[in-house]
Amino acid sequence: SAPSMHSSVSLHHFQAEYAMIETRGQKSLSLPHSKTYFVVMRVLLNLATVSAILLTIPCLAAAGLKWETTKVSLKTEFGQEKAIAYYPFKNDSEASIEITGTQTSCGCTVPSLEKTIYQPGESGKLTAEFDIGSRTGRQTKGIEVRTKQSGKSRSYSLALEVDIPQAIKMRRRAMIWKIGTELKTQTGTVEVHPDLGFSIEGFKHVNLSGESKFEISVSPTEKANIYEISATPRPTESRITEYITLSSSGDKDGHLDRYRIALYMR
Repeated sequence: SAPSMHSSVSLHHFQAEYAMIETRGQKSLSLPHSKTYFVVMRVLLNLATVSAILLTIPCLAAAGLKWETTKVSLKTEFGQEKAIAYYPFKNDSEASIEITGTQTSCGCTVPSLEKTIYQPGESGKLTAEFDIGSRTGRQTKGIEVRTKQSGKSRSYSLALEVDIPQAIKMRRRAMIWKIGTELKTQTGTVEVHPDLGFSIEGFKHVNLSGESKFEISVSPTEKANIYEISATPRPTESRITEYITLSSSGDKDGHLDRYRIALYMR
């Protein structure tokens, strides 16, 4: 439609100009001038056609895989081992598209496809499997999808965001004192995720031989699920290293055992 529009505009413009010349009583164009007129018209028509084709090039370049979404956000639960994300797409072009490869920003994310070649108008789906492992908190991963269409390469960027609940949040996992200085009490806090459903009841030493050289206590705070750990060294001139973990009879999965607190006298 674009070439016809431009051609029509150019033709009407010259027809109007020619009619105006004749209306004013000017001498009719001679044969050589008439030939020139039609040559100019032919050039303008060709230019209009080329312009219309050039205008369609960006549209052709933009066509390709049309994604319903390029970012998926997931929220996982305790005990969940994997998170699955789906990225539906459609071949929005007039030529077949081959997906030549995928690459992720982390080995924990594995993308897969039902097939690799998609015809015009055909839909597909990329599946991304995220391995949770010991990861906690918000995880953001990238997926690059590489394609080839009519001999030209193109890539698409997808994003996966996984929010993994953190069972235990601890402030100050190490307390350090210096020999010969005032032995002040140091404190830290630990927060237990409410979905775990247990409370901290105390602490236990890890690989302690003999009597502890620290006075240690664990007590709840005014905020729900948050506890304070305090430790004070007993007077000594020796270098000391002790480790403790918090304990709860309701911690059947051993979450607290993964969070050691270190006490150092240096």
